[in-house]
Amino acid sequence: MTNKPVIFAICGPAASGKDTLISMYKKLCFKNAQSVMHIIRQDTTRPKRSQEEDTYNFKELSNINEQDYIEYCYHRKWFYGTPKEEVKEGYNLGIFSPAAIEQLLKLQDEGQIEVHIIFIQTSFLVRLSRYFLRERKISFELIRRFISDAVDFFKFKKKHHLDFVLLGNSKKCYFYFMLYFSQVFLGKTSKSSFSNK
Repeated sequence: MTNKPVIFAICGPAASGKDTLISMYKKLCFKNAQSVMHIIRQDTTRPKRSQEEDTYNFKELSNINEQDYIEYCYHRKWFYGTPKEEVKEGYNLGIFSPAAIEQLLKLQDEGQIEVHIIFIQTSFLVRLSRYFLRERKISFELIRRFISDAVDFFKFKKKHHLDFVLLGNSKKCYFYFMLYFSQVFLGKTSKSSFSNK
């Protein structure tokens, strides 16, 4: 067991399979999954999307105190942040934006936490079909999110080492993630020695 919080930071573009990975962990891993790896619930002030998993606590901006968060940002007009109380001793699993991971890595550099960046790489056509099935339409918001993600993650991958890359075109990615987690848990892998690419 590590002596400081370890965060498995799931990231990837829209409809890559981030929520699905966490849902499968909840359903398939253990009935007492939270005792193995705590699932981080972040706060946001944006509206809940249709068919969205319960990844966020939806709050009013008036109830937000920035001092209560280990990382936060404002994207467009909405607040996103990880409450300090959500990061537990031991292992944590959560979905993070590139901007959020930047802040987590600064805390890692200070020796406060350990961060494993887990990037879900999914083909454009698979992502497009998932988004359409979820939203039932092609919208300006879809185009904006896909373009924004392409730019943000291109810059992010050039700047930072990805600890693990999951191929998100199938549900097999869950099992590869659990294999990676088990290796970290048992201390048998370094942060840069494992990938299923």
